[in-house]
Amino acid sequence: MKLLSALLIAGFLYYMVRRKLQQRRLEREGVVIEPSAGMRPITILALLMLGMYGGYMLFHLLSRSSS
Repeated sequence: MKLLSALLIAGFLYYMVRRKLQQRRLEREGVVIEPSAGMRPITILALLMLGMYGGYMLFHLLSRSSS
């Protein structure tokens, strides 16, 4: 579980750095970038972490109740 969490956070950081570098490149080229109205990336990460840990808790609970 710790490894999966670490991979998820590392992937998120990679995505954010890549996105920031792409935005800077586009700004240098003169392209206007408007902020999106969708969910923020940190919100998506929080929901993924919550789903991952919630799924683990349900799996653990169900496996203990069946034995």
